[in-house]
Amino acid sequence: MNPQVILPDKQLTEYIQHFLVYETKNKQASTHISVFPDGHPGIIFFKGDNGIYQTPPVQQPTCFYISGQNMHPTFIKIPGRFIWIAAKLRPYALKNMFAITSKEIGPYCMSIEQDFPAVLAKLNDAKNSKAIIRILQQFIKECTNTNGHKIHEIVKKCTQLIIKKHGTISMKELREAFNLSERTLQRYFLAEMGIPPKRFARIIHFHYAFQTLTTEDQKRIADIAYEKGFADPAHFSRTIKRFTGQSPTGFLLKRRSL
Repeated sequence: MNPQVILPDKQLTEYIQHFLVYETKNKQASTHISVFPDGHPGIIFFKGDNGIYQTPPVQQPTCFYISGQNMHPTFIKIPGRFIWIAAKLRPYALKNMFAITSKEIGPYCMSIEQDFPAVLAKLNDAKNSKAIIRILQQFIKECTNTNGHKIHEIVKKCTQLIIKKHGTISMKELREAFNLSERTLQRYFLAEMGIPPKRFARIIHFHYAFQTLTTEDQKRIADIAYEKGFADPAHFSRTIKRFTGQSPTGFLLKRRSL
């Protein structure tokens, strides 16, 4: 199942990349969703007839949670009718909205049901995805207004440059672009995002290479590797396996069999 991609209201593009919507009204369906690292934390809401099974699991059973800068894939299985919506945030937005970073969230998702019960009640009462997105946008707007932590402009510009270069920019080039020392760049990223800049660049590099692997799967793996700036096909294969759990060949074979 491919998600529907919905852009946020213009006034929220500072914080939200886009929304992903997975939904089915088929009671007999068994839906599998794979979420791979892409450099964007998220706010996720789920509502379904028969629950949700997720690997790795959230810290407690939940329908309303946040995810950080994961380095590993998440595999979701949902039986029956459901709606699953993720607000994919800008890389630096968590600190501004919740005063936490991906380090505090760790490798798992973090439930926010008990922190925002009124919002959860509204989401559960919503009749469709359009209404859910409207509630999530209002929630995000309120979080950015009440937390009081301003977006760190240098970190914002650094992440934008890393994304623009598809993760291939060296840390030396990044430091020189903003006249920063290695220690200062590291400190800014850890304070605002919870991960080092080199790790963020590695996630982005994987993401863009992985997009090509999945959308242009007739290309030779070696051609994709060199085109996306990897030293050789072996380096590309190790990167894909690190973030998906499978080699490029294994991933494509499994994908074609579905």
